[in-house]
Amino acid sequence: MNRYLVLRALPIAFLLCISFAISAQEFIPAYPRGGDKEAKEFINEEIIYPEEALDKLIEGTVTFDFMINSEGLVKNLTVAKPVNYLLEQEATRLFKYLIWQPAIYRGKAVESKRNFSIEFSVRRYRKLCKERGYTSIPAPAVPVDQSGSVYLFRYTDVQPSPVFNRPGMDMQDFMMENFHYPENALRMDITGTVRLNFVVEPNGHVSNLMVIDHVGAGCSEEAIRLIKLLHFTPGMVNGQAVRVNMSIPITFGLSTDGSYKVSPAAGGTTFQ
Repeated sequence: MNRYLVLRALPIAFLLCISFAISAQEFIPAYPRGGDKEAKEFINEEIIYPEEALDKLIEGTVTFDFMINSEGLVKNLTVAKPVNYLLEQEATRLFKYLIWQPAIYRGKAVESKRNFSIEFSVRRYRKLCKERGYTSIPAPAVPVDQSGSVYLFRYTDVQPSPVFNRPGMDMQDFMMENFHYPENALRMDITGTVRLNFVVEPNGHVSNLMVIDHVGAGCSEEAIRLIKLLHFTPGMVNGQAVRVNMSIPITFGLSTDGSYKVSPAAGGTTFQ
């Protein structure tokens, strides 16, 4: 190729790059609430390696192919490649916890394809159990709703509530004991309110944690860390433990004397 043809090709390639960048901005793929990283962290908290598979050292990665419609509902869920039925069964149980945000194309929710993988590694699982401190998750002492429906906080008969490690402790006490003002936010004098949304599962664990109102310099990350420290009593509807959607605003404040404070909620309301 001569020099003229090379120089002539450069603007065309540049325009193609611009076109691709614009197209990428117009399309946002479907994702689990909180993002893939948050979903993986939740699965690490919930995964229980099937006993028979663990004894026989059966390993593998279960990959699901599926569609997410414009309302965020999963359709046509299939296992991309057969692995082991015990691993597939546990992977399916875990997958059903996830709530999905639909793909967005030019500002509009659209149906799209997705895949999601859950890895089963005996060595990794044993290390994980050691880190998290448990190999099984006790079921609630009451019947559990098996529909997978997520109820709004205000529509439960008994609302979920955090379990604290000492009598008389409340949310404000918990925040003050465990809170660390992010160094960057402190140095940059950043304040504000982070609003988090999440689901309390029937076993009291927090899932599908996402930031609704973001504050920079590490404040959002600190708010997430605090909520992940909590365990809840389950919400109840018609005598059954159910999944409950909740939100909490966490306010980061600085005083004129250089001290700082954190409030679990604005206006005295803790959970919503």
